[in-house]
Amino acid sequence: MLIPSNIVLLSIEAFGGSITGKTLLQKRLYFVSKLIARDMGYRAHYYGPYSDTVAAALVQLKNLGFIEEEVVGLGSTNLTGFEVRRFDYRLSDAGRKAVAWLKANYSDEAASITGASRRLLDAGDLDYVMMSVAAKAHWIFERGADPATPAQIAEEASTFSWTISETEVCDAVGFLKHLNLVNSYPTRGT
Repeated sequence: MLIPSNIVLLSIEAFGGSITGKTLLQKRLYFVSKLIARDMGYRAHYYGPYSDTVAAALVQLKNLGFIEEEVVGLGSTNLTGFEVRRFDYRLSDAGRKAVAWLKANYSDEAASITGASRRLLDAGDLDYVMMSVAAKAHWIFERGADPATPAQIAEEASTFSWTISETEVCDAVGFLKHLNLVNSYPTRGT
């Protein structure tokens, strides 16, 4: 059975060898974990479901030299005066070799992760904001809100200190429906 760092490594490779931003990486891995039915320890967090397991796997992969992390300053500061930065990840040469080894030695599991990643991209190559909204909506659906109206989902989101609109919920549910992760398809105002 593949360990979490293997799943993260194979997922990054399946998404083209790189992912722009920690939030996008966390949310893509959230959906990959759902599609392959693997618990990666996600919990509610400010930007939606977050996994300490995935965060630790990133650190491990970076320390092993399998991925490279680039910190990009975005030229602004937040309310506390800290620079706003984005963390981008890409496979290194060693990472590509590790992926090849994993695919050769764990072909079925590797194919499952690659397939889940492709399904995710086929459902819509969402930016990190909409991917976060979709993950939040799915999190709420998994806790018994299926079926629910967009207004009910947006209201439930506020219990996690998440702010999402009815329109965003409708867009997110279309994405989730494409992935077969929800059964209903609420429309605005219903």
